[in-house]
Amino acid sequence: RLRRFEAAAREVTRGDLSRRVPVSGNDTLSRMSREFNAVAETAGRLLADLQRQQERLETVINSVDDGIIVLDHERTVVAANEAFLDRAGRRREELVGRPCHEVVRSLCGLGDCPGKVCLAKGERTASIMSWTTPDGRVRHEEVRASPMRDGAGAVSFVVEVWRDITERR
Repeated sequence: RLRRFEAAAREVTRGDLSRRVPVSGNDTLSRMSREFNAVAETAGRLLADLQRQQERLETVINSVDDGIIVLDHERTVVAANEAFLDRAGRRREELVGRPCHEVVRSLCGLGDCPGKVCLAKGERTASIMSWTTPDGRVRHEEVRASPMRDGAGAVSFVVEVWRDITERR
């Protein structure tokens, strides 16, 4: 019985939150098994809720017309909405996990990078960026970069919002 308990614990630790310990009797090991199963059930519900919330947040962010990109402290892309992917002409797999300046050179350069300024100063920044689309049209974007701080107050991420202002300009 103890080996089955250990095997179930190992499987739950590996991510199989559906794994349960067989319960028989009313001794200490049986009571521990029931408690273990209850914890695994709660963890499974919490994980499912977290996944639903993540999907909801992604739906909200992808419904925005402005491009949104999240960069870490090294300006590596950690997230981007569909509008930004369209602007960059990239698929999510081509962007996430790579330095932004390597994959979206056409949108901004290192010298005028609002994310870089935001990381350096730790405060919101805004700038106007101009870029040329593959079909030769010039587009103008207002880019606002905002710091995201960790629990200690240090800037850990930057959120850039890209708004197309071509028509207004």
